[in-house]
Amino acid sequence: MADPVPPAGGAVAAEDAAVAGAIRRYEERLAKDPTSLAFAPLADLYRKAGRTREAIRLCRDGLGRFPHYNTARLILAKALLDTGDPEGALAEVKAAHEFVKENCYPYPGERYRLEREDGTVRPAEVARPDFVIRRTEEGFVVEMMRQDAFMLRVNTFYEDLRRQMRRAASGYSDESRGHVRDYVGRAKMFIEAVQRRNWTMGNIVQAIIRTQWEYLERGDAHLKPLTKAMVAAELGISESTVSRALDAKFVQMLNGRVVSFDVFFDQSLPVKDRIREIIASESRPLTDEEIARLLTQHGMKIARRTVTKYREEMSIPASTTRQANGGPDSIAAER
Repeated sequence: MADPVPPAGGAVAAEDAAVAGAIRRYEERLAKDPTSLAFAPLADLYRKAGRTREAIRLCRDGLGRFPHYNTARLILAKALLDTGDPEGALAEVKAAHEFVKENCYPYPGERYRLEREDGTVRPAEVARPDFVIRRTEEGFVVEMMRQDAFMLRVNTFYEDLRRQMRRAASGYSDESRGHVRDYVGRAKMFIEAVQRRNWTMGNIVQAIIRTQWEYLERGDAHLKPLTKAMVAAELGISESTVSRALDAKFVQMLNGRVVSFDVFFDQSLPVKDRIREIIASESRPLTDEEIARLLTQHGMKIARRTVTKYREEMSIPASTTRQANGGPDSIAAER
């Protein structure tokens, strides 16, 4: 004879207790850091526990701070659907869909097209910005992209197990206690290291913006002399830390262009901008030697071969092939 099927009440109670415990942990996290992304999983737990109104409020408050956090937007859509508001849920899903359409590319292979001249890939064609610079009424602000990718936490199973081992005097071997203590400690150290890295990176970018705000506002001619050593000295960190933090990092400028952080330290930009202006206003094609002399008169002392190098980097033809007074159409310079 088959054994009778046990009642499901115990399993339901255990599940309710697990949800209640998870809610408590996320509430504690959010209390410690009100700006944390923990609001999204907490809202989902509220929804599962039948606290739908609280889930909706929490999602809307959080989306006010992180409007592009689509996970929270979809949790909000589920909660609205639970309350019998399909129109509101559909609006949230559409907003998430629009963000995906505008920021994700369905054919990534096409971004690896080669330039016609030398067959190299333009970094801006394949790079996604690590930071975005925005203008506000208070000035420039810097937003770190993909913040949710760095929201790490210790596995809840290990956290719970560690707490149980602390409370229980027996029942666990010394080897088991050492294993859990060691790995939880390693995980916390790693999380703290990531947090310190993000904090340092944010401070470095803010220091760059404080120095180069005129460049952001007015263009290449207003780029100030800046070195990574100067940034390091301002923040009280080593130059190697600044170099490692900025290595292979990209930023989206006010005009939407994605560039390497190296541009903020590129002292050739003001010179190139002046060369571009001189050639655009020339009455006859000027040689590189003549342009070098004009630059010297304006306080930019550079050699003729440097003018040639910069002109070629901007894809501006030589004086022998350049039309006099050609204007912007004859200057194939990349801005």
